[in-house]
Amino acid sequence: CWTQNRYALFRRLWQALYFRRGSSMKVITFILLLFFLIPSYAEDDWTKKITPEATLKAIQIFKNDPTGEYAEGALSIIVNYAKNSPDVIATLQSELFPFEFDKIEVKAQTIFLGSFIAGNIEPQILQKTKKDFPFEGVKLLLYTYTKLRDKNLFKKNKTFEEWIALLNKNELRKKLKT
Repeated sequence: CWTQNRYALFRRLWQALYFRRGSSMKVITFILLLFFLIPSYAEDDWTKKITPEATLKAIQIFKNDPTGEYAEGALSIIVNYAKNSPDVIATLQSELFPFEFDKIEVKAQTIFLGSFIAGNIEPQILQKTKKDFPFEGVKLLLYTYTKLRDKNLFKKNKTFEEWIALLNKNELRKKLKT
């Protein structure tokens, strides 16, 4: 309703801009667009409407190909669901990450944190229980690291490799005390 009205107004303003090519009209239109469109996005906060089912699909998309073209969008859905849902919890503790944040690039940090959150909240959604699953988060983080490493998108890292070896020996949970 109100958002649709804003959209219609936006279209009218855009048409007016298109037909009147004066620079002052462009500035006025741009300012009006800012006033009318930005608040409409804030009112219709889509992140609060993400369902558990959509989140599970996003987790599956990410797990299928953490380096694919849809991975970033999937992580956005996952992280926003974790942030806004009262039904899940994902506690981020530095000892659960096999890297120092200041020593890797921001994009890799985002991918690793997102994969940890995805692995952590997936069992919560499936079991319909609000309980932290940090070990599952670490497992997906390590899986993501191997995919990035195999495609030469992330350099081989000694700590990651040690954790993977421990995971393969079923000793990682004991080391992490989760």
